[in-house]
Amino acid sequence: MFTKRVEGIGRSALGGLLLGVGWCASCGASEAPAARTPAESATHAPAPANAPKPAPTQASASASAADQRPAQKSAKPAAPKAAPANTAVVKGPQIPLGELLTQRSLWPAKVALTEPMTIARGVTLPIGHELAVYEFNGADIALDTGTDIFECDVGKTDALERAYATKAALTPEQLAIDENVLPSRSELWPLRVKLTRRLQFQNGKVLPAGREVALRTVTSGWVDLFDTELDDHFTAEAFETDVIARARERLALPEAERTPHFLRAIAAALDPLEGADAARLEKADYVLVYRVRTGCTRCAAFEPELAKTYARLKAEYPHFEAVFLSDDKSAADARTLFAKEHLPGRAVAFERKLEAADLATRLTGELLPLVYVIHKSGTIVAQNSGSGGSPSANDMLAALEAKLKEPR
Repeated sequence: MFTKRVEGIGRSALGGLLLGVGWCASCGASEAPAARTPAESATHAPAPANAPKPAPTQASASASAADQRPAQKSAKPAAPKAAPANTAVVKGPQIPLGELLTQRSLWPAKVALTEPMTIARGVTLPIGHELAVYEFNGADIALDTGTDIFECDVGKTDALERAYATKAALTPEQLAIDENVLPSRSELWPLRVKLTRRLQFQNGKVLPAGREVALRTVTSGWVDLFDTELDDHFTAEAFETDVIARARERLALPEAERTPHFLRAIAAALDPLEGADAARLEKADYVLVYRVRTGCTRCAAFEPELAKTYARLKAEYPHFEAVFLSDDKSAADARTLFAKEHLPGRAVAFERKLEAADLATRLTGELLPLVYVIHKSGTIVAQNSGSGGSPSANDMLAALEAKLKEPR
């Protein structure tokens, strides 16, 4: 299943942010909109028949939200009170606004107000109050209080100062890592990322800013994530997380310790009940992933040859590992199959299949067994026919051996 995000933010014909109903004329405050919906990736499994209905249009979404929202006073909120003379905020060095708008990786997750501000329902926020950044819109910034989103002039916050400090602390090598470069640098991908903005889904679930989720994969400008509470994966824009900041932190590691994300993600999702050896997996050059299930006659015919080949190759080429990805109906069935049939290698925990990089959604086919030879970078170098034709599952064992014989 693939959890879809709700559409709730757009641009008006005049270029202003459309943030729903209840907009406050004095400060631009409104009830918080739903997060943007990214396009579904080709690797995502199709939504099931009982999936939530498609997100409503901007107008209908706003009307629906208004029906569920507590009644608001029609009176215009009071104008912001003047700041006391002794609370003036001292401005530091600033990054040019134009530069900040083109480098989302420098956007601060939070900013502090440099002026008091009155928002929806007459609530006044004091100088120094920190708020999550939702969006930059030219010279304006949209800020999230947790219940409302309002827009104000960037100069009424310390956004430019915080961005300047972030940039000043980065080395040229770190600064070069951005949303376009990161997809090809999987050794820098973190296992987990933190959301930098609130996300809402069609099933009504909301993930708050600051929530940590598992990172499955990175594409240009986008990340595929998994949340334990949702028990599903979803996509978000890279800047909606701190993935770039965490990737830049990994540059501090010695190159020898920058294990590709694919290996680290699988190692983190191994079943501890099967004596998982994460360190052994992280040293592999190639991983043979096999997807089988209880009661599959084709799988049963393949498993003895798999076990025999694994034992023979492991003695000569220790720099590979086999990983069992269950297609059973339950964790109990998966563990029974792995133990009873003496399946080789490591086993991904049944309940963590969606956390093991993107194995569960990328490795699909009509007929089992499904067998893949995957390089440590996550690139599939060989796979059997998912319809029962050629190449066969046994052909993948030969393909693995050929790769292992190549010079390292």
